[in-house]
Amino acid sequence: MGAALHVAQAKQEEVEGYGVPINKNILLDAQKRNKKCSCPFLFKGTAEKVYRRAQFVMSRVETSGTTSKDLEIFCGKKHVSSRT
Repeated sequence: MGAALHVAQAKQEEVEGYGVPINKNILLDAQKRNKKCSCPFLFKGTAEKVYRRAQFVMSRVETSGTTSKDLEIFCGKKHVSSRT
């Protein structure tokens, strides 16, 4: 059991950051609706609030990055803890 868990963890680390696998139909549908290949992309069923958060995070990728505290401040949480 331990060896199987170790192998599974190693495989997961190999694909870390590649996102969630999707099927070809979802990919083709997204490509049709997002011709500019802009990221993030607002899919049908995605809440506007979630989309705005993704835009905020993506806008900071090449500068300072985004911490959970940054995101809480962006979302308007008034009592943001100094703890991480």
